[in-house]
Amino acid sequence: MGNCKQCGGMTRRLSMGQFETDRMGIPLVLVESVDQETCDSCGARAHIIPDMAGLVAAVAMSLVLAPYKLNGREIRFLRKAAGWSSKELADRLDVAAESITRWEKGQAVGDSMERVLRMKLGGELHPRAPAIDYDPEDVLNMKIQPMRPANLEPRRFRRVLVKIPKQPMEPLWTEPTLVAA
Repeated sequence: MGNCKQCGGMTRRLSMGQFETDRMGIPLVLVESVDQETCDSCGARAHIIPDMAGLVAAVAMSLVLAPYKLNGREIRFLRKAAGWSSKELADRLDVAAESITRWEKGQAVGDSMERVLRMKLGGELHPRAPAIDYDPEDVLNMKIQPMRPANLEPRRFRRVLVKIPKQPMEPLWTEPTLVAA
């Protein structure tokens, strides 16, 4: 229970079973990961994603590991998920900043450079999505398909609890995170 931002009335929060969105620029299906807050007075509704940073990292890692050619929107999403400017990404890849702009506008990236791009971004983003298995060797050996199947479903994500040790010899604690469903 909380207060409505529009009218000040009381709100109630319910977990949604499934929520479809493309607000991140990529079509997603979130399963049991979104809450809907509804005002009892004015009926205003808001969707709340409890772990947005975890969702962004999980989505980014799913893109890094998907064996399909990345498109411009996905490259931009990955760059932003890592918190890098175009110039920072260009510096990390040792390419001209204009190359990043061209890739994000849809110019194809060579397979070798795409692997390097995926490995750099995967290394940066994996600690933020610890429930996703990531081995840079898998990206290095990945056979990137030039075309995606026309009937490819949107990526599905579910929030789970992951046990992460604080220190090597301390007891485990749990932290919510999102993984591909």
